Amino acid sequence: MFVHQELKHDPSGHDWWHIVRVTRTAKMLAMSEGADEYICELSALLHDIPDEKLNPSKEAGTVKLKKWMDEEQLLPEDQETILNIINSISFGKLSEESPLTLEAQIVQDADRLDAMGAIGIARTFTYAGSRGRLMFNPDIKPRAYLTPQEYRTGRSTTINHFYEKLLKLKSQMNTESAKILARKRHNELEKYLEAFQAEWSLGNESFLEEMLGLESPIKKVHIVFDRPSFDVLGAVLSERPHEHIVLLGDDLSIGPLPGVNDADTHKLRRQWLTGLESDSETKDQMQEEVLDSAFKWRALPAKLAIYPLTIWASDSAHEQVGLRRLMSLLPEAADIAILNPTALLSNHAVQYYYTGEIVMDKLESLLGKEIVPSADIRRDLVMDWERLLQEDQKLRILQKGEVISVSESYFDVNIMKSALELGARNKWVKALRVASEAMFKYTDQRVSQLYFEDRIQRLVSQNLLQAQGLLTSMRTYSVTITKSGTEFLSSLES
Repeated sequence: MFVHQELKHDPSGHDWWHIVRVTRTAKMLAMSEGADEYICELSALLHDIPDEKLNPSKEAGTVKLKKWMDEEQLLPEDQETILNIINSISFGKLSEESPLTLEAQIVQDADRLDAMGAIGIARTFTYAGSRGRLMFNPDIKPRAYLTPQEYRTGRSTTINHFYEKLLKLKSQMNTESAKILARKRHNELEKYLEAFQAEWSLGNESFLEEMLGLESPIKKVHIVFDRPSFDVLGAVLSERPHEHIVLLGDDLSIGPLPGVNDADTHKLRRQWLTGLESDSETKDQMQEEVLDSAFKWRALPAKLAIYPLTIWASDSAHEQVGLRRLMSLLPEAADIAILNPTALLSNHAVQYYYTGEIVMDKLESLLGKEIVPSADIRRDLVMDWERLLQEDQKLRILQKGEVISVSESYFDVNIMKSALELGARNKWVKALRVASEAMFKYTDQRVSQLYFEDRIQRLVSQNLLQAQGLLTSMRTYSVTITKSGTEFLSSLES
């Protein structure tokens, strides 16, 4: 076959199997959108034959294509339609209007879908390798507006290509069917870039300038202390290209606290947190997350200090401890503002417990309401962090606005009361239900589910609860109150 012979040895990602995928997709889109399947299939099959990347020039490629169509005796009107489609679907026309015909829109959508998702990522690096293009160089910034000539010949990198082309494709889909398919593939591109940035950031003190500056200059950095807060606030800030969000993770309300340059305390914390996990796979994941957080806490604060900072710290123990730790690592000259969403939004009708549970529009309404702390407040926060380090406890709660160190067993009574409330004296109750009841009914603040899972297993080991099932996850076992547990609960009433 003509197309197979022309493209079977192509090393750039425009090979025969690219044609097969685009043709299959075009046929499905044509069926879904009610287009001419024959024209869509043949146009998709031939769309790369005149590509200037694969020919001395686009004109030479077009001559080759027309010669083949003449030899195959395609109808003149079909030849004209196919050539018009192929000429109208290139990325060079990205900023122009959509192709006029439905068939052209479908072939363009099918071709662009193959540049997205997992296959799109693989093709991007295949093409870059065939052209000797760098993977990434932080000194080479993405180009915002490109002519076709600049796009082909200008100096850039493979990672920049995501910003220059691939991330724009979702919004450029023509048909409803393609728009639906593009969502997941676009998410795969974003997840890949997030993973790339995470690995690039490891021990990299220039990470902010190198990666966050890819999209736009930084005018303000927002800092949060947990993933849900990062996700919801990130969505809020998506329309503010000069404001960026940084996650300094690690739930500091539980576990031994890490010292500044004390390797032993970091190792102890990592061992303690991973010890809470029963499943080997999640234990490995926990080790990676804790280590990654430790690296970020070590590398980022000094670099963050050169930007205006807004620290989001609600009235939850993990955010308030995170705030204190961060203040201890920032220089006195740093431009800092603090925003407490739960204090600003909670009222008699609704009580919020941490930033990550607040919806986007509520958080957006708080922008600009941050408070610049006085020198005395900043000093008090640093001193409070030093106090927490010295107290050396494994659990911290918020009580009347103060961070208090308490015993690991502090919430055991809540857990036992929850089990009793759910009828666990006379029957088996899922451990997850007991933990959820203790977390949300008997506890007036956000505490890690992982902590409650560990405490339930401790109560089992103390014979206050008995377990049935696999202890690898709270979803896989149930508990009942033992005789000793009943006596413990009775002692609380006396």
